[in-house]
Amino acid sequence: MQRTSRFRYLLLLAVLVACLTLETASAHEFERLSNSTLGKIASKLKPGDFVEINTELPAGMASLSDLLRVPVDDGRRMLIDLWTDLAHWDPKRHRTFFIGIRKYKKFISYDAESNAWQVLGWEGEPPPQHVELGHTYGRTALDSTRGHYYWLSPGQILSRYWIDEERWEAVPGVKIGGYIPIEWHEKLDMLVAINRGGKMVAFSKGETKSIGASVVDGYHSVGSYNRTRGDMLFAGGNASRRKLELIEADGDVRRFRDAPINISVARTALSYDPKSGNYLFLQRQERQLHEFNPDLDEWRLIREWSESEWPFGKEGSSTPVVIDELGVIFWQSEMGIRVYRHRSAFDKPDRRQSLPN
Repeated sequence: MQRTSRFRYLLLLAVLVACLTLETASAHEFERLSNSTLGKIASKLKPGDFVEINTELPAGMASLSDLLRVPVDDGRRMLIDLWTDLAHWDPKRHRTFFIGIRKYKKFISYDAESNAWQVLGWEGEPPPQHVELGHTYGRTALDSTRGHYYWLSPGQILSRYWIDEERWEAVPGVKIGGYIPIEWHEKLDMLVAINRGGKMVAFSKGETKSIGASVVDGYHSVGSYNRTRGDMLFAGGNASRRKLELIEADGDVRRFRDAPINISVARTALSYDPKSGNYLFLQRQERQLHEFNPDLDEWRLIREWSESEWPFGKEGSSTPVVIDELGVIFWQSEMGIRVYRHRSAFDKPDRRQSLPN
């Protein structure tokens, strides 16, 4: 009996030490992030603030245009971040990841601790570098736990980038394809996609399976995993412009009244407020920011810019990255990198601000 008690004591002590070690490591990681240029700017932001941050470009680049454009065969330099809904934040490595495309791909990453951009490589089994037609759409996903960044290639191939090893791997036969959204659902630990025609599928442990029908069509739809809520929202698309569907932390699916706005990857950048967890829709053509509260199934117009106030230029280049630990959104754009701290309209009791569904 004494031996059993001693063993239990030692086991509990080992667990306690491991927990304290993890907490200490997490505290050090947050300290590094909070002491970065991005962290210092975020600490000074008040709700509603939207400020520019100066970042270090890769060697040989003189402007954000150099970073966010690619030269094409006819001599033009084209933007790589149009027709895309979001980029990804890796909380373990304090880096963003984004693949942009306009005939040619460019793979870029922002390191928050060094405040510097990097153009990443294509070693291993990379996706095709040249695509005559198309954009990024929503064809990227991040599994930060394993350090995998995904790109959906033509021919039902998932191209998987091993971040720490800096190499690509091709995963064929995934039964996922098209100009659709994919995302990694962290609570369910699997990649979720909506194939055209509202066919929801999941990829996990090398296998793809059907998980049901969706009211969201998939083609030109948008999607985002929400770390604050632990759920994933899909919305819009050419054949379902006002439809929304939520995959909750336990896998249950929720549907909502039609949105009051038209949503598609051509016009919409999707993110969420890391404080409230409400989803945010930036409508590029209308120059508007809308907030959707899934718990109330309500919408509110947050902000509307005049043409002269609009910070993202005529082409509307703007890709959001939610930095959860700092409570801000990092906006990637040729017109300037900006950091935004959201002020939720739902903090106010006046429901007259709600938009009609």
